[in-house]
Amino acid sequence: MELDKNKLLIKQLPPTIYIKNFIDGHPANYEDFLTTFINSSKFVTYKGNQAFILRKHEEQNHGEADIFNSFYDLDFKIMVDTKYMEARRMLSPTITEFCPGVVGKGPSRLKGERKVYDIIKCFRSMNIDDLIKIEKGLIKLPEGKTIIQVLKKVSVNKNMLLFLPYDYCFENTSTNAEAAKFIIDCISEDLQCLLEYRHLKVCKDTYLSFISKECFVIAQEKDNVLHYYDMIKTSQSNLYTYLYETGKA
Repeated sequence: MELDKNKLLIKQLPPTIYIKNFIDGHPANYEDFLTTFINSSKFVTYKGNQAFILRKHEEQNHGEADIFNSFYDLDFKIMVDTKYMEARRMLSPTITEFCPGVVGKGPSRLKGERKVYDIIKCFRSMNIDDLIKIEKGLIKLPEGKTIIQVLKKVSVNKNMLLFLPYDYCFENTSTNAEAAKFIIDCISEDLQCLLEYRHLKVCKDTYLSFISKECFVIAQEKDNVLHYYDMIKTSQSNLYTYLYETGKA
């Protein structure tokens, strides 16, 4: 089947997936299932043949990366407008876990709507010169604050896994390696200027990840282009499965 970029769907994931402790009574952190996915991937084989350990937050006071083993460390960054996170937290129905297996939903914390920006679309028509001018305040745009927020995020001098909290997929098509590579090519084209910008700031590894149906897809940056790295079934993480099923119900 021939894949068409115009038919690529971008679906919102439940806020339970990417907002920490969204479910009242069930503390959860996306870093936990991201660590599980990394430990189920070829990261382990290619980065010292050791499982990665998630560093406790109280141990990250000096800018340490989120996960590490004896040979490598990696930091997680959510690639989304912070206003989107706030809007989803406040405008989505509340969820409470009364006991294991018993969950109830309630009204949202607030009513109304919020204007947010799509990270991918913010960078789609940009070039590296535009980003530098926006950073210096020479170009003023409505989405300028969101762009600067992302520029600061990718300027951190760490090996980084960027997580796009969306489901990129095609209708009635399962996600195999071919589909994953096609989606990565689409995202890479849109984010090329951002990848180039990060190269100007730091000399560290860059990976990007997203959900595609029942798969967690990882891409690796090389020469400002994203390439397919690995793909893991989301069923590898019981936590992810629980958060997804609870959030979408």
